[in-house]
Amino acid sequence: MNKSQAIDCFVYFGTCSVADPEVQDTDYVRHKLAMEELVAAHPRHLILRLPQVAGTTPNPHTLL
Repeated sequence: MNKSQAIDCFVYFGTCSVADPEVQDTDYVRHKLAMEELVAAHPRHLILRLPQVAGTTPNPHTLL
């Protein structure tokens, strides 16, 4: 993040997988949590933990 640029609100799309004990120890979830920690350091931030947004899945309820 370039600190010279003013950011009104930093919005980050995390994952609800951080609450799933079956995948909590994966590289993906560890990375997402590390990024959330960086974003949370911004005084005005919003972290949205979404389910699967897109991807190859039989789930008909993905966003894309």
